[in-house]
Amino acid sequence: MLSLWQVTTGHAQAIREDQNRQVATDVARRFAIALTTYDYAHPEVQRLNVAAVSSRTVQEKISSSLPDLVAIGASSLGDVRDSIVSRLADTDARVIVSTSQVTKSRDVVTAIQIQGLLEVSLSQSSSMWIVTDYRWLVMSSGSP
Repeated sequence: MLSLWQVTTGHAQAIREDQNRQVATDVARRFAIALTTYDYAHPEVQRLNVAAVSSRTVQEKISSSLPDLVAIGASSLGDVRDSIVSRLADTDARVIVSTSQVTKSRDVVTAIQIQGLLEVSLSQSSSMWIVTDYRWLVMSSGSP
């Protein structure tokens, strides 16, 4: 009887871990797209998309770059190429996201494509995963 209970408990834990992995990955991917998609003329769109999946600290960090985007008239369309969970615990996770974005500004004639690796840190609170920090690991640019 104890053996059946252990198998059932282990199976339930594996299902829960798989669900956490999927949700954390989804939130990290949504965040990466929100981070790499912006338009200096409509900053509220990025703010709303970032706010939907991140902490106040992360939102403020991203908002602090808005004056620079406005100054150069920058816009970008971002996408996620791939992602992998590098750490998963009960209440926190780390996801590495491969991004691609096409950026332009009013001073640059042709758009530039940027590839990046983004490390996204997440915490689970009240059954929700939110982004608590991020950092760029690698960024490279070229023509689209």
